[in-house]
Amino acid sequence: MKIVLFSMLNFFIITCFSQSGSIKGRITDKEGRYIENASVLLDEDKGVITDSLGYIYFKDIDNGSYTLKVHHLNYIYQEKKVEIFNDSKTVNFTLVKNMNHLNEVVLTPLIETKDQKAKNSGYKVDIIKTSSYKNQSVNLTDIIKQSSGILIRETGGLGSNFKLSINGLSGNKIRFFIDGIPMENFGSSLTLNNFPVNLIKKVEIYKGVVPIELGADALGGAINISTIDLKKTYLDASYSLGSFNTHKASINGQYTHEKGFFAAFSYFNNYSDNNYRMDDVNVYDLDLGNYEQTISTNRFHDLYKSYMFNVKAGVTDKKYADKLYVGYIGAKNRKNYQHPDSNIETVYGDFHSRNETNIVSINYEKKIGNLNLKGFAVKGVINNATIDTSSVRYNWNEDTILRDENSLKGEIFDRKRFSIITDNIIRSSLSSSYRIDNYNAIKLNISQNYLKRKGEDKVDEFNYTFQNPNYLHKFYGGISYAYKSNNNKIRASVFAKRFMYKANIKIQPQKEGTLVSNEQNINKTGYGATFSYKATKNTLIKTSFENAYRLPNDYEILGDGVFVEYNENLEPEKSNNINLGVLNTSKLKDIRIKSEANIFLRFSENFIQLGASGGPYSQYENIDNVRSQGIEANIDLRVNKYFAFNVNATYQKIIDRTKLRNGLPNESYNTEVPNIPYFFTNSRITITPLDFQNKNELSLYLDSRYTKDFFLTSENSGDINTKRIIPSQFLNDVTLAYSMKKGMYNLSLSCLNIFDTKAYDNFNIQKPGRSFFVKFRFYLLNGK
Repeated sequence: MKIVLFSMLNFFIITCFSQSGSIKGRITDKEGRYIENASVLLDEDKGVITDSLGYIYFKDIDNGSYTLKVHHLNYIYQEKKVEIFNDSKTVNFTLVKNMNHLNEVVLTPLIETKDQKAKNSGYKVDIIKTSSYKNQSVNLTDIIKQSSGILIRETGGLGSNFKLSINGLSGNKIRFFIDGIPMENFGSSLTLNNFPVNLIKKVEIYKGVVPIELGADALGGAINISTIDLKKTYLDASYSLGSFNTHKASINGQYTHEKGFFAAFSYFNNYSDNNYRMDDVNVYDLDLGNYEQTISTNRFHDLYKSYMFNVKAGVTDKKYADKLYVGYIGAKNRKNYQHPDSNIETVYGDFHSRNETNIVSINYEKKIGNLNLKGFAVKGVINNATIDTSSVRYNWNEDTILRDENSLKGEIFDRKRFSIITDNIIRSSLSSSYRIDNYNAIKLNISQNYLKRKGEDKVDEFNYTFQNPNYLHKFYGGISYAYKSNNNKIRASVFAKRFMYKANIKIQPQKEGTLVSNEQNINKTGYGATFSYKATKNTLIKTSFENAYRLPNDYEILGDGVFVEYNENLEPEKSNNINLGVLNTSKLKDIRIKSEANIFLRFSENFIQLGASGGPYSQYENIDNVRSQGIEANIDLRVNKYFAFNVNATYQKIIDRTKLRNGLPNESYNTEVPNIPYFFTNSRITITPLDFQNKNELSLYLDSRYTKDFFLTSENSGDINTKRIIPSQFLNDVTLAYSMKKGMYNLSLSCLNIFDTKAYDNFNIQKPGRSFFVKFRFYLLNGK
């Protein structure tokens, strides 16, 4: 495989070459006077405002065709086409006065990029561009947690299960999307912690309040991953290798024809033994189960490998469609389990799982006057296999013992198991937006999500789990109205969401067991509003509120057939989410400072959380009343292009407000929900000491993360002096990256956890220590 990848990369280097260019120019009127505060947009993606001399400048532009759009309230709109190919183009504009607006004053730019519109709205949204990360050996989760209020906790190395929280709300309360398509039920081969950064253009993180166009029942927020757009012909290939025998390869590219046809593909392959060192693990005698000793050793059964292939083809800029394309995603993975996710006392040596995902989709976009239409349909089959067929027992010393030949036990289950769970999914969505005028707009969205789950066991004839098909069907509808004042100082919106849920759940663990049958029909209505006010030229105040619902999904109700047991009695979650934030941008000569602070409140009922247990099994539970509150802040400082510093901090409290549980006083009333950090920070320093005429560049990245210690179990249970806690941690990473020939060749060296600090995460599971990685990346475009 490595030889094939290496050969392909060399072939691409020989046949293709990377290009980028720039656009500069000046905007004047007919008399030659410079026009200040004109908005200039480059294909809805990049935007600048002209200075007092009317100058515009865009750098590091990939080869391709672009449209420059110029707007000023006192002048007639203009646009020009420009093509970039290895060069710098000068594009000047001469604007003609608009006699209808001569007496009006320009306060803010009238043309905004999509990202600027999102940031200036009342939604609490963070937008992370991945361009500065593409040359580094990082996962997508490493990038997302750079946002304030975001905490990602993993139970091991590459491919391990992870828990992402936004402002204290985590798990399925957060919804994930790829280009607006929900990733729910896509399988373990397609998750955030194995998705390569090179395939991604940007990440949008909505906190608390989620816009209706995403069409989901998110309770605590949503993350939308935007892949590379459809207007460029390019090829991007990378290969990374490092500690624990970790290898990551990715290739993605696209061909775009001048008549509007395009074809794109992407591929990634991940592999790791994850054989990092574990400290202070207990060894038990395999015959009697008695404690023998405590040792430090390497993990020996934690291999993870996965791959994904994605292809799509279609047309753009046609009369019948602005975008119309079909796509296919195929993915597989294998994951070995060293121990349960909730503890390390039980050791496995053969137990593993496999996943296979096959998804086809069709996507459509069209703008008709002031009406925008967008829709998709997805059909997929996802197979999840759980293999527990070994008769061998293991401990941390890698001692083994063969069970009695008459024993039917596996490593986990009382009977050996080779179960395959098959999910058939059908998902679709249609959204529309209509701009009534420059100041008023309405949006509509209708979505549905259908799941049929069936299972079989190739080994255990008495395992009847999911052999009776289960059906879950979700429907979603949303409507919103948005207003913008004529001076752009005030923006507001109101919205309503309707959730409908139908489920036919049948669970029968064994053929002779009792069939658990439960039919659910749930109808809920949510609503909310957003508001933003530009108090000064550099200060924006924003707030948002949502009365949100989140319906329990298949994983929470049905379990996973491995460690998570079913709970058919789960109720929907409800939460009142409130955000209040202030953004400020200031500039002093070559120093630019962006700062933001946000207060959040979440009042949740029927809060769903995975309960901790002493054994390998866990179950999702409803905690009747939970209050989440906190503050997050972020400062982004940049000096020229040579130095940048970003730091964010989050302080949060998630309080159990349930007075009675099962008719008895709740001993955890008014205490913090355990196993959730309450204070953490992230920081990044970027130093670019060398920039050789924009051709070669050397960059140094220093990343730090601090998490304050927190309780693993409830504060009120047991002696406070002997309670189990997850200790405070301060981790540091460093990366040195060098780019050559305007980003054509890229090399980076990374050291993660520089000081080899002991790191612990979800349920106090130890994470990898110091590790080293090297990454090669080639960014290529076809010549004309």
